[in-house]
Amino acid sequence: MKIKFNKPTAQAVTMLTVSLMAVMQVYASGWQHDSIGRWYATNVDCSNWYADGWQWIDDNNDGIAECYYFGTDGYLYENKKTPDGYDVNDNGEWSVNGVIQTKAYTAVGNHIGAWYPGTGENAGKWQWLNADGSLLKEGWYWLDGNLDGTAECYYFDENGWMFANKQTPDGYTVNADGAWVENGIIQTKSVTKTSGIGSRIVGGGTSSGGSSNGSSSGGDAGNSPISDNNDSSWKNYSDNSVSKAANDFKNGNKGMMSSDEWQETKDAIQDFKDQYITDKMSDFEKEIKIIEWLVANCSYETGDNWERSTAYSCIVCGKAQCSGYADAFLQTAKLCGLDVRYIYNSTHAWNLIKLGNDWYHVDVTWEDPINQNKYGFGNLRNKYINLEDEQIRNVASHKNWNPSSIKAKGTKYGPLVVKEYLESGNIDTSVGEKYRDSIDNIYNSVSQDENSILISYTDVNDTANKIVQYLSKRIEERRYDYRILIKFGNKFKSNVIGDYTKLRDAKTQITDIVNQEINNKYSSILNSPVRIFLSIENGYENEYYCTTEKKNIYYKQGNGLKVPYTVHFICERSEIASYSGNGELNECTVVDLPENYVYLNEDKYELVQGNGSCSRHQAKDIAIYIKSRTELEINVPVHIKMQKQNSDDARSEESNKIEMSENESDS
Repeated sequence: MKIKFNKPTAQAVTMLTVSLMAVMQVYASGWQHDSIGRWYATNVDCSNWYADGWQWIDDNNDGIAECYYFGTDGYLYENKKTPDGYDVNDNGEWSVNGVIQTKAYTAVGNHIGAWYPGTGENAGKWQWLNADGSLLKEGWYWLDGNLDGTAECYYFDENGWMFANKQTPDGYTVNADGAWVENGIIQTKSVTKTSGIGSRIVGGGTSSGGSSNGSSSGGDAGNSPISDNNDSSWKNYSDNSVSKAANDFKNGNKGMMSSDEWQETKDAIQDFKDQYITDKMSDFEKEIKIIEWLVANCSYETGDNWERSTAYSCIVCGKAQCSGYADAFLQTAKLCGLDVRYIYNSTHAWNLIKLGNDWYHVDVTWEDPINQNKYGFGNLRNKYINLEDEQIRNVASHKNWNPSSIKAKGTKYGPLVVKEYLESGNIDTSVGEKYRDSIDNIYNSVSQDENSILISYTDVNDTANKIVQYLSKRIEERRYDYRILIKFGNKFKSNVIGDYTKLRDAKTQITDIVNQEINNKYSSILNSPVRIFLSIENGYENEYYCTTEKKNIYYKQGNGLKVPYTVHFICERSEIASYSGNGELNECTVVDLPENYVYLNEDKYELVQGNGSCSRHQAKDIAIYIKSRTELEINVPVHIKMQKQNSDDARSEESNKIEMSENESDS
């Protein structure tokens, strides 16, 4: 059984059953609050949230979920009765006679998320939205949508749309709900809570570890490969293992291992090489495979003295601190023929790697977040792989390092190239660019876009007022998206202690003011509240900026932009009728067919001007979908309807034929 995610920005539908999107330790998703109340964001940039019904949420990842009710506006019900008559306590948890109701939480692999409905042209179609905002794509996935401990198997295309009621490309059948069936029987699989890599079915069989191409799910914003100076997975980080490690530039902590430990470590590395490394692989491919292997098989854990500081602790014991991860990457890479160094400061250790003629920073420790075991083969965050000096200096605990003799300025295999490789399996070095250039490109893309706004920060109220004016104009003109970027210049600097906290507080005040003013002013026409979420990003030269990616504005039906349209009905290359009117942008408009004419789905319509589409609606009408603000003019091919003869007329005609035949015989 599938429980489908009610996207509040689409047409709201009350759900009698509920689904679970588990709390992920990803920056900004999960519980949020503003001046109105508490709400629960279901993706990294908080552009989606729970609304209009019950949701089971495992708030502390203890395997036990509590049930919460969210209103149509997305805000949590607390200490009151829900619309369907149930009690929730001060924390919003469903309670019966004072007892909090709970449910064991189960999930399949790392596919924690919810069903997400298509809108407009994709109405009636479904995608699976992971908790980090990514989609399942191109293949089979086991999903336990209703948390009953039984998963069904679903197939998704390259755009993340679920196949339904048809055959998949590999010849299997899925029913109307998208579940894999054999001889009419839904195929299922028992699941238990797991923190390992998810299972994926390919051609009817299962295989652990996902696809070989994998996907990046680090939640990066736009083209900026690092999404936050203070990675929430590593906030307040300090690692005491560095002070007790050897920290040798070329040999790492090799000398701290006994001969038996080193031999066991080398044997494990050789097993890895035999299984994953080939002579045809480039140094870049070897690097990524090493990172995947270490992340998949080791967890961050502190220990006494230096016991978590070696390659042995990371590779053999599966537990290490930063110096252990850095040593493991160094020793494995060297045995695979790569040129790598070990660098450190007073609280952290990581590596430099040479690819081609250039050096790059690699931090395998921070690629493997604390208490998150969902990363590994085919699934890396891509937040700390192949960074430049200027880029990694913006990250907490990486402001300086020893030795500093090597300069990392490489771009050919930088984060954008890593991202492309993780998503497609292709090494496209043409997308590599300098960190400074990538930031300038973000600034320019906003400043040169007439639909976006770039603001230089002055103070909270002035900045909030500028955003309110911008959004008000967008809504008054019935625009359907927005994008905001705020540059902070010298107001807050990443190299000044305490400025990040001040910036975070200012950002919260700005969003609270904007969200409250806009929604109070336009609640009567907006289908769902506008909630801007500003993510804190790093520019260069210690400058911060905050940004939203391009987000949509949804209007209540009848309140959107009215766009004129003309439909020309064409039969055998001649126009037999036309119809003009006004439709609503991004909504379907039904137009009657000429009498005694039909439209077939396989017929191809022709756009004369504007942007839109046409499909068969019912026997006597069509649905047109207007996609732009420009007047839509469209040619729609129609056919003459086959006329059925009246039964009395048919019998009379048949009698006449018989009579004529008899007369001819007599003559």
